[in-house]
Amino acid sequence: MNTISPYQNDLIIRYLCGEAGEEEIVQLSRWLSESPENQKLFEEYRKSWSEIDRKTVDQIDVQKEWERFEKQAWQTQETKTYVNKGWNVSRMLKMAAIFLLLAVPAFFLIRYYIGITRQSFTATREILEKNLPDGTSVLLNTGSTLKYSSFKGTKREVTLTGEAYFQVAHDQAKPFIISSENVRIAVLGTSFYVNTSGKNGKQEVILDKGRVAFYYMDQPDEQVILNPGEKAEIISGKITKSQNEDQNYMAWKTHRFVFENKALSEILKALNKVYHTDIILTNPELANCLVTATFDRQSPEAILNVLKATLDLTIIQSGNSTQISGNGCKN
Repeated sequence: MNTISPYQNDLIIRYLCGEAGEEEIVQLSRWLSESPENQKLFEEYRKSWSEIDRKTVDQIDVQKEWERFEKQAWQTQETKTYVNKGWNVSRMLKMAAIFLLLAVPAFFLIRYYIGITRQSFTATREILEKNLPDGTSVLLNTGSTLKYSSFKGTKREVTLTGEAYFQVAHDQAKPFIISSENVRIAVLGTSFYVNTSGKNGKQEVILDKGRVAFYYMDQPDEQVILNPGEKAEIISGKITKSQNEDQNYMAWKTHRFVFENKALSEILKALNKVYHTDIILTNPELANCLVTATFDRQSPEAILNVLKATLDLTIIQSGNSTQISGNGCKN
């Protein structure tokens, strides 16, 4: 009987689980088209395990499965390259889909022995720190979620929703990829901050150490490379790069604030984000009052007392909200 490599096993399983990326789908398609032996191997799997969960196979809609497979594969740039080179991609991918379907029974046994796991972590009420199987450390801000399946292939891929700080373990052979919808962040080993759910859909990366690439999934050749101290963000659909001027981007972790001639409205916005408070300015004239101060692990109440004394404010607690009023200021 022919043998199959652990990598090909992983590709098949990831596809059947719906976890395979676009590049992996194309790689699997190429492997199936390389030789009759590879096709025969799938047939041997089918014959060996045809009695395992036969109902599952009988209930599969072959046409729908093929249409899903074709749609995913045709969306990749690599597949488009095959078309330009004269490959009969449609025939090749259809063959791949058919043989993948034949392998469904084998999937249940293979998955059992290989033990692929799917992990999901959510920071519900407080910051959550997790160490991934490769040694990477992730700090999730409250309300953020991280998902990953396996690091057995050619890359380490995770999906992030929200805000996190990564310290990625170096592995030259396996790039670390962070996915968020159609945006990708690729690194080899570095420390950086990511926010995938900013105001108005804003996404940003701020780099502390190493190098990262920030790009759209379908435009990998137009990636933006960041060096330490730089940030990249998506504004109106475009990725822009600049020096990071925000000294408080990690305040949610450190509870340290540095404000230099910062408008009161911006200060309160930062406090609301970090401490999950609801501080409201009832006098709009106070919004542009400038403050220079540093706060290190002080409570919101202590910070507000300093602001009250500095700007002669009136602070009233109303239910779950804190209302701030005053006579304004002259800057």
